[in-house]
Amino acid sequence: MCIRDRILRDIGGGSKAIQGRMSEIELGETTMKRVRLLVVLILLLAAVGCTPVSNTARVLKAALTNRVEVMSFNIFHDASSDARDLPGWSGRTDLVIRTIGLNDPDVVGLQEAYIWQVEELVAALPRYDYFGAGRNDGGRSGESVAILYRKDRFELNESGHFWFSETPDNASKGGDSWGNIDPPRMTTWVRLLEKSTGKGFYVYNLHLNHNGGADDPDLARWRSVLLLTERINERSHDDYFIITGDFNATEDSAPIQYLKGGVCHPPNSAVCVYTSSPVPVIDAFRELHPDSQSGTRCSNKNEDTGKRIDYIFVWRGPQDTQPGSGLCASDAGCQGPDLMEAEIVGKTREGCPSDHKAVRAVFGLPLGGEQSLP
Repeated sequence: MCIRDRILRDIGGGSKAIQGRMSEIELGETTMKRVRLLVVLILLLAAVGCTPVSNTARVLKAALTNRVEVMSFNIFHDASSDARDLPGWSGRTDLVIRTIGLNDPDVVGLQEAYIWQVEELVAALPRYDYFGAGRNDGGRSGESVAILYRKDRFELNESGHFWFSETPDNASKGGDSWGNIDPPRMTTWVRLLEKSTGKGFYVYNLHLNHNGGADDPDLARWRSVLLLTERINERSHDDYFIITGDFNATEDSAPIQYLKGGVCHPPNSAVCVYTSSPVPVIDAFRELHPDSQSGTRCSNKNEDTGKRIDYIFVWRGPQDTQPGSGLCASDAGCQGPDLMEAEIVGKTREGCPSDHKAVRAVFGLPLGGEQSLP
């Protein structure tokens, strides 16, 4: 049987499963684009005919090269919420697993995830491995901002953590000069290498303090994004990077504007190392949905989604090599990231998996730093 017939057979045989999956979760506009893309792929396969397997595989690989699907998801630790009519973890576990599994991202940045919860997710979704640590001690204590990644596609090449404090390389709370952050806040980061090419990119995942998580929450968030951009700028390879996270800040806030290339003007004692971010990023959702007012909160009592405080950002790229914004969807001929899709994932028909909705984006990244893998 030729590869076309094999794939068409598998797709046909799985049509009921696909329909079942689609009925379990609300489909946004970008999700429908994925369905339409699948239809186009089927038609292309039909047009190819019984081409030799190697030739067809080469065509498909070329079409999908560097496509990276990313999710940011605050899973609301193991708590319940009467205000949002949310059960505890045991009543939401399957919904969290389903949200990740149905979207099938390559990388997931989790927030408010205890390590034992991360291990439950990986056990239920064995295509993933993870890197993460508890914020209280760098081990298993406290919430983590763990990163899941597809272990069949990527290999973990570099990894680490840093805390938003005066001693960022040790598990610690931010002191007076950081607005007295309590509990601790941190970033977990990885460099992933694509096994088929040896090329890599970075992912930084974080959860910034809310207004009750510091004596001076604005200063705390400002110092946090300043340290984040400094550390990213010091990364060992000049690869593209993605930032995922719950920033507890709206997109018009000064720290978010700084990340996107705005001027540095923090309050009080925060010191600007750069007048603007040395690694400016693109807000994936806003770029594709300029007029959307959708927020990222989730409630089973009403449809109020609040403000958008969960983000996926991608580096614009080296500015001296490309025109304009650096986004290939906007600038013909640039060599920056190709932003394909971005959405706030709707809650399942059974309800909210968390008090936050997941955020999803798809990039065509110019993966860099080719390296031989064993």
